[in-house]
Amino acid sequence: MTALAPVLGTGDLPLAELHAAKLDGELFVLDEWFSPVDSPPTEQSRAGALTLTLAEHGSLGRRVIAEQHTAAWVWGAIPAPPYPHQFCARGSTHTRAAAGGLGRVREVRIGDHDLVVRSGLTITTPRRTILDIVRFSSEFGATETTMVRRLLDLAGLTVADCREQLGALRNLSYKKRGLERLAALPDDRNQGRCIEV
Repeated sequence: MTALAPVLGTGDLPLAELHAAKLDGELFVLDEWFSPVDSPPTEQSRAGALTLTLAEHGSLGRRVIAEQHTAAWVWGAIPAPPYPHQFCARGSTHTRAAAGGLGRVREVRIGDHDLVVRSGLTITTPRRTILDIVRFSSEFGATETTMVRRLLDLAGLTVADCREQLGALRNLSYKKRGLERLAALPDDRNQGRCIEV
């Protein structure tokens, strides 16, 4: 028997069969796609699901970068994908807000050192994702605190590392809010310096 791909869509099986397999307990929903139950979700499969979604949006999809809560979901820091998804694009691409369910897209200045590619999806690094979440999240409650903690563990960072890195950056919007939110997180880890992911 042929093994199924980790992310399935209507190019693999008809939609009715995908839903029937889900009802039979053979598949589970992964964002807008499906995945076999014997393939637990990984950062590669979550990124693959988003890559398929972005492919449906043509050239816009190739230029956007998964960020903030969407990036946190791909990294495995939250269990379910956010809706709407959060994407950004380099300011030079002149990308406007996405339509048709893709999610929100904002223009940013971002360096290559803040980006990685997984399964064809460009995504912010865990470090950049943390700094964006503490600066831009409209709320910063238990969900965001847990998300940041998981990203810190993944990246091998401490809260102090992030405070220091954010403090060293100049001319950032919502920098003060980000520093205040980081200061409110207890830094109970005794780890070394930043490990870039």
